[in-house]
Amino acid sequence: MPDAPAPRLHRPVVSAILQALLTIFGQGAHAERVVDETLRHQPKWGARDRRLFATSVYELVRWWRREAWRAGVPDDRAIGPALDSGITARIWAAWWQAEGGTVPAWLELASVPPAGNDPAHDPAHAPPAVRASLPDWLDAAGAAATGPGWPTLRDALNHPAEVWLRANSLKTTPAHLVTALAAEGITAVAEPAPGHPDALRLVPRRPLASSAALRAGWFEVQDAGSQEIAPFLQPQPGEVIIDSCAGAGGKSLHLAALIGNRGRLLALDIHPWKLAALEKRAARAGITCLQTAPLTSPDTLKRLAGTADRLLIDAPCSGLGVLRRHPDTKWKLTREALDHLIRLQDEILETHSRLVKPGGTLVYATCSFLPGENASRIHTFLEHQPAGAWTLEEERLLLPEPSRPAANHDAFYMARLRAARRP
Repeated sequence: MPDAPAPRLHRPVVSAILQALLTIFGQGAHAERVVDETLRHQPKWGARDRRLFATSVYELVRWWRREAWRAGVPDDRAIGPALDSGITARIWAAWWQAEGGTVPAWLELASVPPAGNDPAHDPAHAPPAVRASLPDWLDAAGAAATGPGWPTLRDALNHPAEVWLRANSLKTTPAHLVTALAAEGITAVAEPAPGHPDALRLVPRRPLASSAALRAGWFEVQDAGSQEIAPFLQPQPGEVIIDSCAGAGGKSLHLAALIGNRGRLLALDIHPWKLAALEKRAARAGITCLQTAPLTSPDTLKRLAGTADRLLIDAPCSGLGVLRRHPDTKWKLTREALDHLIRLQDEILETHSRLVKPGGTLVYATCSFLPGENASRIHTFLEHQPAGAWTLEEERLLLPEPSRPAANHDAFYMARLRAARRP
């Protein structure tokens, strides 16, 4: 939310906020893309207006259902084709007033019938899912998944995430990186923990694109919880390691650093453009052991069968563990989409596991806290394998702990399996 309500609002900025919200909630656009695209087309905006625009959009994306309740807008008119510019303005105005701001007289507010029986529309009187600004089905799924711990987790996921960095051990140490960033006016605090010894926490948040240390490949932006996944694979120098759902490649880069650039690291993904971006990041980081290959044909997996000492499957998932970073996920995800993801996870586990050598290691990971995407997928996989073909060595579920700075990371699940050796 804004640090302090602005005494004067510029009409173009408010208009851009309302249009962004209409695009996100009325047309299903991704919030990050809408914000980035808007700011790109407004180069003359000052820092205050840019910050006001981005913060307002993200906070309303995070708290949209709660603020719709405050504004007296029914759920079925707050998201989807029924949403119009008048309703969007009314929801924004309700939020802005609650933050202590004054709604400008030139803003025309639609006459929207109140929701529920509470004439004040105070969120304190709303159902828990409304107060937490979650769809009912997702609130129920979270409660079923985490039990008594759900209110605490739900609250943690509704607050902006910390910005975490990973010091690139091929080029620097956390202590040296702290000093280098301080010389650039950037404050980072080392938060070493057993699972992420190279993690730094940025205090306060600030843009990093122009950082000389970043351009030199001294660090990557990577959540502290995410930094625990590559070590969980227990990679060793000289091994053949495959990251079969590499995506943007943050974990591939981490694996390369962990093996000291010694071995063969292969990053696979169905999107060639992501692999191209990974290659540039790897060059910046001084990584020479990394190769990439697009998964555009089943023949790629067939050629790689039985070649990996260690395999990382960072599976496509709901992304519910990173709601703090992508709050619009909760408005786009449906039960049907979740069921599709679960079927895809089973398929990937079945086909990609064939890349592992006898005696090799597989780690399956997601950024979700739902057992249906996590432990249930592993147990289903094991049930469909020949007896003794795989052994589950360890499972780990990471949840954010705001009271502990070093553990205030996103939510992740990981499971490590060992393939049987040949007789």
